[in-house]
Amino acid sequence: MMWDNMMWDNMMWDNMMWDNMMWDNMMWGSDYPHSESTFPQSRKILAEILEGVPDDEQAKIAGGNTARVYRFDVARLTVPA
Repeated sequence: MMWDNMMWDNMMWDNMMWDNMMWDNMMWGSDYPHSESTFPQSRKILAEILEGVPDDEQAKIAGGNTARVYRFDVARLTVPA
């Protein structure tokens, strides 16, 4: 399917219909530093938006998918300095 391979979507404030979501293609963004961003309440707002979404899917949306798309070295990013 074209969406699976070539399309990505960004969500900020939207409460969407979770039953039909393509979890592997969703990335959350706060739109910081713009005035309409969720900062400094980003974590609280994201928790509210994702309430009821399975933990593994939340992890994808909150950063896992972004790391995969941009090929971040997640192991390197999570090691304490």
